[in-house]
Amino acid sequence: MDERFGPADQFVPLAELSADLQKDSVRARLFVEGLTNKTVAAELTVTLDSKTVTQRVSIKPGLNPYEAHIEIDSPRLWWQSVMAVNTGTPCNLP
Repeated sequence: MDERFGPADQFVPLAELSADLQKDSVRARLFVEGLTNKTVAAELTVTLDSKTVTQRVSIKPGLNPYEAHIEIDSPRLWWQSVMAVNTGTPCNLP
């Protein structure tokens, strides 16, 4: 790990599924703390459903959010089996 910034403090996935259920847009938001008083160049790499995206970011001093964006064609749909009977209806994530 680079000593100029800490590990990701929090990961927040933000997903939007198209109305026809054929495309998913996911923003991976990570909160990272810059541990120096200078901005540090870094790369944020996210892998989802066998697709990898790398976003160049500048880690600023303090705790800040950084995002990478992934588009998934024909996403696998899921539902929480503990919440309801399997109807094949996808779960919409906020």
